[in-house]
Amino acid sequence: MPRRPARGDRVRRRPRIPVLQPRLAAGSSGKGGHPMRTEDRANPSVAVVVGGTKGMGRAASLALARDGFEVFACSRGQKDVDALCEEGRQGNLRIGGAVCDVADEAALNGFIDAAAQRYGRIDALVFAAGRAYPGNALDLTSNDWDSCFRLNLRAPFLAAKRALPVMIAGGGGSLVFVSTIWAFTTPRDRLAYMTAKSGLTALVRGLAVDHGGQGIRTNAVAPGYVDTEFLRRSIEMIHGSAQTPEVLANVLKAHPMGRMVRPEEVAEAICFLASERSSGFNGQTLIVDGGAATKFSLADAWRRNE
Repeated sequence: MPRRPARGDRVRRRPRIPVLQPRLAAGSSGKGGHPMRTEDRANPSVAVVVGGTKGMGRAASLALARDGFEVFACSRGQKDVDALCEEGRQGNLRIGGAVCDVADEAALNGFIDAAAQRYGRIDALVFAAGRAYPGNALDLTSNDWDSCFRLNLRAPFLAAKRALPVMIAGGGGSLVFVSTIWAFTTPRDRLAYMTAKSGLTALVRGLAVDHGGQGIRTNAVAPGYVDTEFLRRSIEMIHGSAQTPEVLANVLKAHPMGRMVRPEEVAEAICFLASERSSGFNGQTLIVDGGAATKFSLADAWRRNE
């Protein structure tokens, strides 16, 4: 049996282990991890949305504003910016905006700087701008390749680089990028776009590792086919108006739910990643495709070729 310590013996005490409390990013209420609502305080969290006036970007801007963020969005067209801001005013939402060509480094830096100067903080940066460049190695020119990477990979990096010092100084925040399911699958004739978005997946993971200890979480959403006017126009441009209904019917068949994902559904995933509701997520990409990527298999292809 171990000897009981006698009076006068020095008793070795176990070292106390400090209990680390989770550090909430700026804009968190600390109650349940939800972002502060606009009506809860006069200084709401700020979300900057790059490419935030059309399609998924527009849906994200509106959803973030409804979730309590003050939103600052950009677009290449003044009319699109004005339309979004007016929609925000009609809905009693705090949405501002500016014109910006996000493929231009100086313009993109100016937009991020304008947001920081206007609001004094950036709690979430959402990069929703992007464009699919069709073509294979024989079709694509070097200019096509460079343009695709400039918009789909270089610009997201530059936006994060510019916003990071502001976010870190404010106590942390969330970076959210809009990727694509094609970063994980292999579509035909989308070589440049698929490669750039695959690089975006690596960018997300690298930023998560490099800056997670500074209160920055980095994640992405990867939509499949999203039911937008832009998608329908793209199909018509590529296949012609006569074939568009048939192409859309084939697209719907690829979805187990029998429909494409809506922009608002992608926006919900963006809001989740931008807020402290996703406080345990870092370096992840959420696939929002209605199950389309899980449906296709080699067996399906074999049966179709019978």
